[in-house]
Amino acid sequence: ETRTLLLLLYRPTFECPWTVGDRVSRIDLARLDANHARSLIDSVAGGLDLPPPVVRDILDKVDGVPLYVEEITKMVLESGALVKGEGRYELRDASGVLTVPPTLHDSLMARLDRVTTAKAVVQLGATIGRSFDVGLLRAVSGLPADELDRELRRLVAAEDLCLHPELQR
Repeated sequence: ETRTLLLLLYRPTFECPWTVGDRVSRIDLARLDANHARSLIDSVAGGLDLPPPVVRDILDKVDGVPLYVEEITKMVLESGALVKGEGRYELRDASGVLTVPPTLHDSLMARLDRVTTAKAVVQLGATIGRSFDVGLLRAVSGLPADELDRELRRLVAAEDLCLHPELQR
């Protein structure tokens, strides 16, 4: 007998085809409150403090959605608008203004816009489907194999793409 824990995450609109009972538990998760969202921001920022106006702007836009908190914080850190100081980040521009994208989609597109070839790979993969074979992607991309592999590694490192472990060799 092998014991297995299976953890599934899904949106509230998903209709669960199995019944909750003896061996199945359902735990509904609420949105993060401001303190938990701040903790997630701190974690993504590697424990370095972000300027308070930036944190407020992030909190105002994310509405407690953990994925959005994480993605927006990554986008802010990768934007080049902040510089590392002693134990904290500081705004590069003295105006104190940093534009935080209003939606998760806008944030993801802004991140992909900074890596043009990788963006084309993501868009092509999305056209194929939510899940796709890398061999098929190679066949239709028109990119040299080494360039495609480099872009795939870059997307995995940025956590924009998840490859099955067997395909990461």
